[in-house]
Amino acid sequence: MLEATDPSVYTEYKEELNRLWGVHSHSKLADCHMLMIIIGIRRSRTIVEDLLFPDPLEAEFFRAAMRLVNSQGDGEKPITYEKLLDLFHTHVQKAEQASLPTLTSA
Repeated sequence: MLEATDPSVYTEYKEELNRLWGVHSHSKLADCHMLMIIIGIRRSRTIVEDLLFPDPLEAEFFRAAMRLVNSQGDGEKPITYEKLLDLFHTHVQKAEQASLPTLTSA
């Protein structure tokens, strides 16, 4: 049996097991969440463009979304429906403008 008899050891064991093996554990999700935000808010070209979103519009949207999520830790107002709508509206417009054919003079 793997269960420890000492409660403090059992707690440490449980936390370590959760950290290492709990794919859907709170700590794993929090770590992944923070990593995505850190990757997304960097200003220099990073793995966002190189691996995740080679399309510049998708990378720009991802960065904007991660900045919005990151703002929650700065004491700003919570993310609202209006903020999400604005984020999507802005980037849908950019995508539509990018897909319009450009007119060239002959």
